[in-house]
Amino acid sequence: MLPFARVEVGMPSRRRCRLCDPAAPSFVWRSPADLAAELREIVAEWTAPVGPSVMLAGAEPFLHPELPTIVASARNEGFERIGIETDGVALDVEQNVRGSLGAGVRHVRVTLFGVGPVGDRLAGRSGACDASLAGIRRFVRAADAAGMPVAVAAVVPVCRHNADQAHLVVAAAAQAGAGHVRLEAAGDPIAGIEAVLAAACDTGTVNRVWVEVAGLEVPESHAVHRVREGGGA
Repeated sequence: MLPFARVEVGMPSRRRCRLCDPAAPSFVWRSPADLAAELREIVAEWTAPVGPSVMLAGAEPFLHPELPTIVASARNEGFERIGIETDGVALDVEQNVRGSLGAGVRHVRVTLFGVGPVGDRLAGRSGACDASLAGIRRFVRAADAAGMPVAVAAVVPVCRHNADQAHLVVAAAAQAGAGHVRLEAAGDPIAGIEAVLAAACDTGTVNRVWVEVAGLEVPESHAVHRVREGGGA
């Protein structure tokens, strides 16, 4: 996997479902100047053989009032790859997709908590699941139409509220156009999680999408799907 520096444009970061973390977010945004300084420092200290690459994350980046300025700053500082970690809802707006592709964003990670009514409840709003998947589809279609190669991944924070939906989320993400799904621990240990994750990995294989598992136990038969220490996002 290509290494990305994860830079949060604001707080709090949505890495847990609404049942695990019911508090309504009150976003605090970082200034473009502050972010530019961090981006400059990352480029100066980059040692990986490919890159530098940055993933803009944290509080929903598309809600940041100066996101275009931040993306332009990343490009100007010399990042070879620019990505955005998002809930995907904003990608179902044509203007956001055109602006992102035009600014050089080629990597997108969409956070999915589930599918259907369960996914909506865990995301904290009605229609969130369908909007996120529609955002993936719109971004992929627009990139294909423009002849721009992109990489779209789904990130699934797995907890006791959505573990039994893991295989369904993998299938939905793959059908929407994601090429990669990351299942990552987002709560207390879950009994029987090994079988659930094995089924999710197998669902990925059937749907031609790679599934990786971070911080969760998978059976030895599926050990290839484990993220190595220090790997992944």
